[in-house]
Amino acid sequence: MGIKQLKNINMEHKYENQIKCPYCDWEDSDSWEFDEDEGTATCGSCEKEFNVTREVEVTYSTSRIECEEGKHNYQLESHFESKRKFEKGVWSDLPETEWTYHRIEICAECGDKEYIKITKDEYYGALAKV
Repeated sequence: MGIKQLKNINMEHKYENQIKCPYCDWEDSDSWEFDEDEGTATCGSCEKEFNVTREVEVTYSTSRIECEEGKHNYQLESHFESKRKFEKGVWSDLPETEWTYHRIEICAECGDKEYIKITKDEYYGALAKV
């Protein structure tokens, strides 16, 4: 006498993308229409009724509030001088006559930065005020 295989009579499905019948594994392609958190459904294949629990995951996304074009609230962040250049993967020192000077301003609302080229005198004048 051979061993008879028994079908798993307590089949459960958890965290599936579609509702699956726990009796015959039929998958409901219209699961999105089930609009209750808990309830019962009838299998579209074996026609047996079974319990369904809808699991809902809540996630949140955020983004900065962008300023309207041209209406930034820029405030002084810092000044810097560039004494080096990066070219072909190598940093090299510049002669003093080629140094550049900048003021960095940042928008207090959206965080946008603006780099403004200034003169050497403006740079050292700003440092004197600090």
